[in-house]
Amino acid sequence: MRVLVAMAAVLGSVACGSSMSPTAAIVPVLPEDSGAGTAEAGVSASSFMPAALTPASVSGLWTLYTVDGAPLPAVLSREGDIKIELLSDTLTLRADGTTTERAESRFTAGARVQTDTTVTDGSFKIEGDTIHFAVPHSRRRIATLKRGLLVVPVDGMTWVFRR
Repeated sequence: MRVLVAMAAVLGSVACGSSMSPTAAIVPVLPEDSGAGTAEAGVSASSFMPAALTPASVSGLWTLYTVDGAPLPAVLSREGDIKIELLSDTLTLRADGTTTERAESRFTAGARVQTDTTVTDGSFKIEGDTIHFAVPHSRRRIATLKRGLLVVPVDGMTWVFRR
């Protein structure tokens, strides 16, 4: 039963609705403004977002590729021999303003390991260069687009998604 309770805690830690506290905050690494910086990060000039954001212009599949500048899996919580990791996370944004988030997590307690996948539907709206996410029964999240990347602060950590 303890494993299920801990897994329920990590399920709330996906980008659009976390309430977990990180064990440590690390300064995120984003590509520099220069062309070389974006090329090194695997972001081409063609993936930059248009000046005026609309639900259609941000629609698509966004994949989490760093948490605080480090690749996945990301340790979301650790206490003694108990560890909760985020293995993957994708956000599907649709032109009608709806979202689906799919997160895969792993809970480890000593020798016991359990993985889980959660799928959460929600909505988003755009105000200027900011995207506001709403998920029923969760905290709201605010994301920004920076050099073609979707940057989402989650409990002191910076999650970076790319299309």
